Amino acid sequence: MAKNIKAIKCPNCGSVKKTEIKPDYFICQNCDTEYFLDNDDININYNQTPNVEPKRALNKIFILIAAVLVIVVVFAINIFSDSNKGNKSAVLTKKVPIYRFDSSYKLVYSNSKSGQPFLLRFGNEDVYEKNPDIEYKKVHAVYTDALTGKDSKVELMLPHQPALGSTNIDFYYADNGDIYLIYGKNKLFKLNRENNHLDDVTISQFKNHQDLNLGITEFSAYDDYLSILANDGNKYYYMPSYDILSEPNMNISENALSGVILKKPFRSHRTELVKNKLGTIGYYNTENFTPDRKYFNLKILYQDSSNIIICTSTNPSYDSPYLLQNIDAKSGKIIWSQPSRKIYYTNATKFSNGFAIAYTPAPEFKVFGAILITSPDGKVIKDYNILTP
Repeated sequence: MAKNIKAIKCPNCGSVKKTEIKPDYFICQNCDTEYFLDNDDININYNQTPNVEPKRALNKIFILIAAVLVIVVVFAINIFSDSNKGNKSAVLTKKVPIYRFDSSYKLVYSNSKSGQPFLLRFGNEDVYEKNPDIEYKKVHAVYTDALTGKDSKVELMLPHQPALGSTNIDFYYADNGDIYLIYGKNKLFKLNRENNHLDDVTISQFKNHQDLNLGITEFSAYDDYLSILANDGNKYYYMPSYDILSEPNMNISENALSGVILKKPFRSHRTELVKNKLGTIGYYNTENFTPDRKYFNLKILYQDSSNIIICTSTNPSYDSPYLLQNIDAKSGKIIWSQPSRKIYYTNATKFSNGFAIAYTPAPEFKVFGAILITSPDGKVIKDYNILTP
């Protein structure tokens, strides 16, 4: 039978676009359907295949979306990587402060608001400029929770101090409970025990005393008072608790500050624990509070109306072990006593749950100092070292 094919259309999609793959066999260029011609009855037969064009279109869309996502992800990764590199660079180039602590300069005190004990110490940060040698240092005050040993606050105390020479820090415990710090002999700070902060009061403390208007050359701390050498060469005695300043150049033995009734009248004097007579100050007006005892290297760590926390060595040698004791401030009897230890006690404070005592243990690498926490009756609750950074 003769063939007469006219405008053969794809039986699946109706497209006339086709490709002859072999005699009488065709494949639709639109949907890829294969079909052939039956010579007997001129029928068009086809092998129906899925219409992949829509799928191809969808695939192209998916591929396009995936490509876009890949580009976005790669771009984000590059940005994040660059950002991390920048951060790492910043971290690597930023100098982490390294503090040098002197175990001689530390104290424990009770926060006046919370009643909890804190350890105050001082970290020197060496600062380098154009010259590779150390030019000066920054002094930081570090406040540590004495119960946990964790630093709770670090503040810049002095931003620019000469690096050469040794640091000189002294503490003055005022009769009313205030704590003062003398730095370098000519700077006076007052400890804000509520906010854990040191206030510079070198000038403001003496606003009521015109005799000191020319400035102060040197401070020195004693049990009952501050000794002041003014810039005009005159010497004074000053009691911050009562804002009392003596007459210039008066000898303390002349009762320059007489009439003050001390809240903290106990002193260590040679081998005795002495108490100032009512309305007097200085060693010249004292009486032996415990006449039946003899002390060696006696130091009063804390006192109030009921307690006198002391440390005393077992013999006259400074290298001998030290006893830690609490003495009744009314009777002179021993309330409790800790076994002797070969350590150096710094100071103590009373807090809501007992006493906190700072001390320096035997020399040990990376150990700055130590804290002993006791109950009111002297039972040891905690005893641990404070490590240097």
